[in-house]
Amino acid sequence: MGIILSVIGAIIYFLPLNIPGNQVIGLLAVFVGVLVNASSSLLGRNVNTRSGLPTVVITTISMGIGGVLLWLTGASIQGFGKLDLLQ
Repeated sequence: MGIILSVIGAIIYFLPLNIPGNQVIGLLAVFVGVLVNASSSLLGRNVNTRSGLPTVVITTISMGIGGVLLWLTGASIQGFGKLDLLQ
């Protein structure tokens, strides 16, 4: 009930909605990101309660996989930066 009330309040606050067409993609990306983050929290809590493994092990594995995937994606799209000690 609280979530519904918050959403209704946000809609009322931002009315009339006047979103330019080029910002709709960004809003969709934010919406998907929030849903995925919430799903990740629920899945992590489920795994932590049912697996019997220490929380540190589960967190290290999930963060390690996510970190490596983000690192590889960033490196493949933008390349590696240069370290310049003179500036």
